[in-house]
Amino acid sequence: MNRFKWLLAPVLMAAALGTTFAADPLKQQVAGLWSLTAQYVDRADGSRLERFGPSPKGLAYFDQGGRFSQVMVRADLPKIASNNAMTATDAENRAIIEGSTAFFGTWSVDEATSTLLQRIEGSTFPNWNGTELKRTLSLSGDEMKQCVASQVGGTSCAIWRRVR
Repeated sequence: MNRFKWLLAPVLMAAALGTTFAADPLKQQVAGLWSLTAQYVDRADGSRLERFGPSPKGLAYFDQGGRFSQVMVRADLPKIASNNAMTATDAENRAIIEGSTAFFGTWSVDEATSTLLQRIEGSTFPNWNGTELKRTLSLSGDEMKQCVASQVGGTSCAIWRRVR
């Protein structure tokens, strides 16, 4: 055993410094709290649609146990003139529903395909309830990009920054 101690030194040094020899599995990289920095749809004609505007707001939380919650809103959502959500005008309601989305449920990742799988339990877009969304994932440092085929054509992507 004594002759192999020199082999353990780099491993012990890396552990003491908090370094790892292999990248964290994708699920560990996704877990945590994220802040929305951009959301857009790149259309086949080359145009870009920003449903939540140029400065979107949002949070996504992915816990280690496989639960998640995501909220995305426009920074410029209109206030309801009556100050009562139950008496908002049709125009106010339309602007709010077009400029926001929220959903929650369970999540997992497919490491082989870098795919995020979200099983939707509840959503402000009720058509998603009971469905599974599949989004491609790319992570680089504290940035996560999720992309999916858009309902309006093209590719919809959300860019998130890890909250520390």
